[in-house]
Amino acid sequence: MMEKNLRLSKSSHVKLGFKPSFTTALIALLISTTHCVVAQDSQLRPTRIYGTLGTAFVYSNITGSIEQDIKYAPEKFFNTMSIRIGGGYWSSWGNEAYNIFGTLNMLSGKDKNHFELGFGLAYSPGYDDTYGFLPAANLGYRYQKPDGWLFLRAGLGVPESLYVSLGVCL
Repeated sequence: MMEKNLRLSKSSHVKLGFKPSFTTALIALLISTTHCVVAQDSQLRPTRIYGTLGTAFVYSNITGSIEQDIKYAPEKFFNTMSIRIGGGYWSSWGNEAYNIFGTLNMLSGKDKNHFELGFGLAYSPGYDDTYGFLPAANLGYRYQKPDGWLFLRAGLGVPESLYVSLGVCL
């Protein structure tokens, strides 16, 4: 029997179907921990789902994210810590690809105005000729009322560039 030589390239994982299953598994894992991990006495709703539009002149990005609070420490400057996973598409000068990212986020503020800081890792196979891993980070402002269900965020980030997000709190 003749065997085919299978040569895997950087984009072979997409052809083999790994992208959707990996993303689905990450989202399912985060959703399943929603009821297990709850921030103690946090005034903010612990789970957020949102969409983000980002741009930096010739670069544009659209992403969706889910974020879950994991720690609340009212005595600290960054009083809320959360984990965020998301993904989307970017385009720049005719190039485009998907991206998947995960960040650890920290929020300050006790009322409706919050400073947010996040850092993590992103994967985007079309980014350059390497494996496509790059840092993910964000620095911005978040408007979220205590016990409110709608929120808005804006700032600067990677892979989002200059971004604006709109979402719901569960």
